[in-house]
Amino acid sequence: MRYVPVFFLITLSLLSACSNEVESDAVIEEAELTEFEKNLIELTGDQSFVYDYEINNDEVKEIHTFIDYYEKGELIERVSEMGTTLSETQSDDPMRTVFIRKQVNENEEQWITSIMSNSGSSSADAVNDISKRKEMNSASWGGITSRTPVNIGEKQVVASIVKSNKNGVSTYNIIETEDDLKRATDYEQVYIISIELR
Repeated sequence: MRYVPVFFLITLSLLSACSNEVESDAVIEEAELTEFEKNLIELTGDQSFVYDYEINNDEVKEIHTFIDYYEKGELIERVSEMGTTLSETQSDDPMRTVFIRKQVNENEEQWITSIMSNSGSSSADAVNDISKRKEMNSASWGGITSRTPVNIGEKQVVASIVKSNKNGVSTYNIIETEDDLKRATDYEQVYIISIELR
C-alpha cells in the first residue's frame, strides 16, 4: 500500500511536466530533416540551423528572427532581422524557421532567413561586409537540441556561432540570462540567433 502514493506522486509530476510545456505559447525544436533536405542545406551554406515550431496559442500573430553580431561580449550590430505575420491558417500549420550563413568571399558574408509553413513562406537575405574582421583559427556552432518552450514577448536564443583564436571554443545550447549571454559572447567574434513571438 505504501507504493500506491509513490506511484501517484510520480504520475502527478510527469503530468505537471507535460502540462508546463502545453502552457507555453509555442514549442520550438531542432527539425528532423530528410537526407535530401540535409544535402540541400549543405549546398546552400557553411553553417545552417533549422527549427520546427508547434504554436499552442491563437494569440501568436507574428514570428520575428534576429541575428546579432558580438565582439568580446559587446554587441556590434544586428546583421539581420525579419518578421512575418501569421494568417489564421498558418497558426494551425507546422512552422519551420531556417537560418543559413554563407561566406561569399573574404570580404562578404550572406545570411538567409526563412519562415515557412504549408500555407506559404517569407524570407530575408542580408549581405554584410566583413572585410575589417580578423580571420580566426577556430570556429564552433550549435543550437538548442531539445523541445524548448517559447512565450509571446520573450526573445529565445536558438543558436550561436563562435569564431576565436583561443585554444578552447564552446557554444552554449541554453542562453536564458544576461550572464549566460555574456559567457556565450566572450570570444572575438560571435553570432547570436534568436526568435520572438508577438
